[in-house]
Amino acid sequence: MSDRPRYCVRYRLLAEDGSVLQDYAAEPYCFTVGQGEFFEPVEQRLSTLDPGEKARVRLAAEQAFGERDEARRVVMQRDGFDVDATLTAGQIMAFATPTGEEIVGQIVDFNEQVVEVDFNHPLAGKNIVCEFELVSRMAPAGF
Repeated sequence: MSDRPRYCVRYRLLAEDGSVLQDYAAEPYCFTVGQGEFFEPVEQRLSTLDPGEKARVRLAAEQAFGERDEARRVVMQRDGFDVDATLTAGQIMAFATPTGEEIVGQIVDFNEQVVEVDFNHPLAGKNIVCEFELVSRMAPAGF
């Protein structure tokens, strides 16, 4: 049982100029508050809303997807990739970590010997705006 409420929201992520970066408004996204599943400033704002109400929160890069970290750009040996793999700059690929966890990286550049992969989130380093609607709020279990 959790002592934290669950929210279901519809939301969109916008660039500061208002252009839509990602749209998740079609299906509600449900999460438990305080578990790191959603942006903390948005969670705080949701606590003041009633179902059906909408709001916007501006998120600085460090509140959203973090600052860009150049250490997350790595050069890998090309022979570690499937010999039949067709690589293109900008391509998103899944990679397995030594612990078996799957992470996503974007191909930055490559040649016959090496492949440069960026493991930063594509929106890292960017300030964004989150527009959202509270669909529902569920009380903590046991209350």
